Amino acid sequence: MRVKEDVLNCITALHTSKPASTEPAYPHLRTLLSFDTREFFNVLSLAFDDAADMTCDKKQRIVDILLLLMVDGVGFSPAQVCSAVMVILPDQVCSTIILHSFTVV
Repeated sequence: MRVKEDVLNCITALHTSKPASTEPAYPHLRTLLSFDTREFFNVLSLAFDDAADMTCDKKQRIVDILLLLMVDGVGFSPAQVCSAVMVILPDQVCSTIILHSFTVV
């Protein structure tokens, strides 16, 4: 359980331990998203399924960060954002999650 928590804390860290002045926010998540977006979301979906100890607040935080990076970021089309959301939302995320920051034009 401690390992899961450490991994979660690492990938959702705002910055690395010794960030350069030019380091963007959430560098680890950005790397995972740019490396293989679809597979990252598949793994995230599995993690949400297996995370009986992960609170709704933690899941919401991850979704909020991902939407911030994908919607406000560069390099993701609206179709990719919708695809990513559809992978993690159906059964994995708590029913109380509100995607208040999700807007695709």
